[in-house]
Amino acid sequence: MQTYNIRGFRLERNYKTKLCLYYQYGSGFFVLLLYMVIYKVQPFGDNTLVTHDCYQAMSPMLVVLRRKLLTGGSLLYYWNGYLGGDFLSLFFYHLASPLNLFVVFFEEKNINLFITITKIIRIVLAAGTFSYSLSRMYKEQNVFFIIALSFAYALSGYVCGYKYNIMWFDSYVIFPLILLGYTRLKDRKPFLYVITLAFLHL
Repeated sequence: MQTYNIRGFRLERNYKTKLCLYYQYGSGFFVLLLYMVIYKVQPFGDNTLVTHDCYQAMSPMLVVLRRKLLTGGSLLYYWNGYLGGDFLSLFFYHLASPLNLFVVFFEEKNINLFITITKIIRIVLAAGTFSYSLSRMYKEQNVFFIIALSFAYALSGYVCGYKYNIMWFDSYVIFPLILLGYTRLKDRKPFLYVITLAFLHL
């Protein structure tokens, strides 16, 4: 198995990938948790990351999704407001994220807290997928350089600019895996590219 020398330590390729992920997930979560504590973001204070479209559109839609999941209501149509409307298109455009299914474990009054938690999870996952992809594409690269680049990706201006619109964050998480899958096409390994691209279009 191929090995790498990192500051005097010889690491097997798989161990290097795992090391990147462990560092990335742990340090990313710690940095974001520290931010929430310092700026008193829910649940450590009264401030919130839920603003603009996220507050005006996503919160109500998540409430509707929660009710439907708990009561077994149809995902095809909703009766809220006037004569109701098509819910299936709203679900696939705004809500079709696996993380949103966990909304059933939160009360309606805590929907904003749920959104904040899933935002943090998505940012940490973005750092992890970027770190994993880099460690696979650039196998000789230093672990700590990969972690630094992953931080830059996960906390980039895109995240700051679109933090109020969580429906785009899943694409942000999956994009590094699409790039990794694309690089594997030359080796006639299309599975990762096809699966991640299909997930992106859901």
